[in-house]
Amino acid sequence: MYYETSIAELFGPIVSISTACLNIDSLINPCLNFYYHMWGSGMGNLDVIVNGTILWTMSGDQGNQWQQAQISLDQFIGYDIIIEFKGSYGTSYHGDMAIDNISVSDCL
Repeated sequence: MYYETSIAELFGPIVSISTACLNIDSLINPCLNFYYHMWGSGMGNLDVIVNGTILWTMSGDQGNQWQQAQISLDQFIGYDIIIEFKGSYGTSYHGDMAIDNISVSDCL
């Protein structure tokens, strides 16, 4: 997912992407792993929402580099899950946000 904040006025201040329904019962210690890139003085928020619960939030400029995130999903063992990534506009059009290499597997 890539969010160019300079086009937020055209498409709205929030973008999101969701997974299909995932069954994590075969995992012993399930985690969501992904990389994110949040760069710019007007950067907003990136939220990770699982089954309607915000599990992780990052805000503001994180530098011009990819960062790795790992989020435990152990509270959802025994449940099917839907993961949503939600990016929101910050204070200005100076910002780019992206996520990549998303996986759900046992924690490393």
